[in-house]
Amino acid sequence: MLNVAPPTYIDATETRLVEAISAWRRALGDGPVLTETERYNVDTSSFAGRIPVALRPASVGQVQQIVKVAQRFSIPIYPISTGHNWGYGTSVPVRSPCAIVDLSAMNKIIAFDRELGVVTLEPGVTQGALSEYLHSRGLPFLVPVTGAGPSCSIIANALERGFGVTPITDHFAAVISMKVVLPDGGIYESYTRTFDAAGVAQAFKWGTGPYLDGLFSQSNLGIVVDASIALQPRTERSGALFFVLDTNQQVDEATERIRELLAGAGHNIGAINVMSRSRVECMLSGSRKVLRGRSVSMPGGAWFGFGSIYGCKEHYRATCRLVKRCLRGHVRQIRIYTSEDIRRLRWISAFAAAVGRPRLTGLVDRLEAALNIVDGIPSTFALPLAYAKSGRANDQTDLNPAHDGCGLFWYAPIVPLRRGIVGKFIEFAERTCRKHGVVAAMTLTTLSARCYASTIPLLFDRMDPDAERHARMCFEELYEEGLTLGFVPYRIGSQFMPALAHHGARVGPLVQTVKSALDPTLVLAPGRYSFD
Repeated sequence: MLNVAPPTYIDATETRLVEAISAWRRALGDGPVLTETERYNVDTSSFAGRIPVALRPASVGQVQQIVKVAQRFSIPIYPISTGHNWGYGTSVPVRSPCAIVDLSAMNKIIAFDRELGVVTLEPGVTQGALSEYLHSRGLPFLVPVTGAGPSCSIIANALERGFGVTPITDHFAAVISMKVVLPDGGIYESYTRTFDAAGVAQAFKWGTGPYLDGLFSQSNLGIVVDASIALQPRTERSGALFFVLDTNQQVDEATERIRELLAGAGHNIGAINVMSRSRVECMLSGSRKVLRGRSVSMPGGAWFGFGSIYGCKEHYRATCRLVKRCLRGHVRQIRIYTSEDIRRLRWISAFAAAVGRPRLTGLVDRLEAALNIVDGIPSTFALPLAYAKSGRANDQTDLNPAHDGCGLFWYAPIVPLRRGIVGKFIEFAERTCRKHGVVAAMTLTTLSARCYASTIPLLFDRMDPDAERHARMCFEELYEEGLTLGFVPYRIGSQFMPALAHHGARVGPLVQTVKSALDPTLVLAPGRYSFD
C-alpha cells in the first residue's frame, strides 16, 4: 500500500501548539513555560504520552491565563499538584499531546483558623510542608498523612478521595470550601465564601442548595487552586494498635467485632488496617532495598492489624479497654504502643545491641515509624512497598518510585463491612492474583464503620515487559469481575481510565452533559474520569 502523508489534523495540531507556547510565554514570561518535559512522562509502568510543554503557574491569575490560551488554540491541558500519584499514573496524562499544568509552585498556606482547626492552602502544599508549618508555629493539629509520603500534595490527595489512619479518615470529607478555575478561565468559589463575615466558610461544608464542590473531586471540570481543609486536633494521648489473625476466615469473622468497635469508639479510633502477610512481606522487602539490607523478623500469622487510638487520658484508657473487649477472642497478640513505650524499647534495644543482639533496633524503628503516622507526622514508612519487585532508591529521604524504576499498579475497591462479603472478596482477590502470577499483597482499611477500602499493589519488575503485561491483565480482571461482584473501586489510575466507559451507562450521560456545559471544547484533561 502506498504510504501517504500524515493527516493535516496533525500538522494543524503542531501549528496550534507552537502558537500556544508563544502565547503562554507572552502571558507568563519564559520561566513558567518548560519545553524539557521528560520528568513528567515517567510512571511506575511503561505508561507514557507526548508532553510538548509544561506550565508552572505561581498564581491564580496565571492559571486563568493558561486556561484562556488553551481554549483559544484548542490545546488539552492536564493539571497536576506535585505529580506524585505513584501507581495511579504519576503525572502522565490520560491522552496526548497536551500541556501539563504543574501547580507545585503554588505552595502557599494562605490562612489557618486555630479556633476551628481549618487550614486554607494551595495545591503545591505537601504533607511535609504542612507538618513543618504546624510544628514551627506550635499548632497542635495532625497532618492528614498517607502512605504516599511527605512529598505528596494535601489537596490532590483529598480530591482523589484519599484516606489515612487519623480520625478524619476520609480526606475529601474534610474539605470545607474551595476556589476553582473553570475551563473558560472564570472562577468558582464555594457558596459559603460569598457570605463569610462570620467565618462560615471554615465551619460548614454544604452551603445552601445543590452541593457543587463535589463536581471537582475526581473530575475534569475545573482546576482547584485553593481549599480549606479541617484538621484533627492533637489529643492528650495517642497509641498504635497491633494485632494478629491466623486465617482468612478469622478476618471475615472479625469483621463484626471491628464494626462494633468503630461504632462504639467514634473519633477515639482512627482507621484500622488489616494487612495480609504478603503485604507486610512486600513492605519489608522494599525496606531492605531502600535501607540497604536492614532486616526485621516477622511474627507468625496470616494477617496483621494496625490501628490508631486517641483521646484525653480518661477517653484513651476507656477506648483501650473497649478495643480489648471487642477484639479479644477474635484476634490475638493485641498490643497498644505509646511514645513512652518506644522510649523504653529504645533503651532496651541499645542495651541489646551492646551485648551483641542488634535485631531489636529494626523492630523499634518500625514501631516508631508507625507511631509517627498515628501522630500525623508525614513519613516514608509505607513507601518502600513500591520497591519490592523492582526499582532502586538513590536517596532514602527522597523516594520517587516512578523515577527510581519501580513497577506498580493499584487496584482499590470498596468492600462493605459485612461478614461473608469480606471473605468473598479476599477469596476473589487471591484467586485472581494467583492466576496472573501476582502477589495479592492486600490491605483492608476501614473508611467508616460501614466499609473497608482495600488496596492491592500489583507489583512487577519494571524491566520485564511480560511481568508488566501480567500485572495489567490482573488489574483488568480484578476490575471487571470485581464490579460484577459489587466491589466498586474508590479511585482508578490514569492508565485505566478508558475502562470507565464500559460501565458508564447510568452516570455517563449526566457527566457528559455537565462536561459539555462547562468545557464544550474538551480542553481540560480530556479522558480523565470520563465515561464517554
